[in-house]
Amino acid sequence: MTILYFSTPSCQPCKNLFPYIQEISLNKGVPLQKIDATQDPSLVVQYQVTGVPTVILLGDNGNTLFRHTGIFPKVKLEISIDSAK
Repeated sequence: MTILYFSTPSCQPCKNLFPYIQEISLNKGVPLQKIDATQDPSLVVQYQVTGVPTVILLGDNGNTLFRHTGIFPKVKLEISIDSAK
């Protein structure tokens, strides 16, 4: 599994959400890839990101296990990770 975290430097909700995503990554042992949507447009297109912050949890085979754009309770991502293990 991998957590993809799409954000931009000027996005305040992105700045607010990132510490929680980072904490989940560390606690659950799931790698985190932080992606600046302004610097990596090819990944934005590939993952069809239409807004930030966007969090995508990818399974080992590349399938999407969780996806959310905007602020959300961290327990949603934690539950998705626990279900996939």
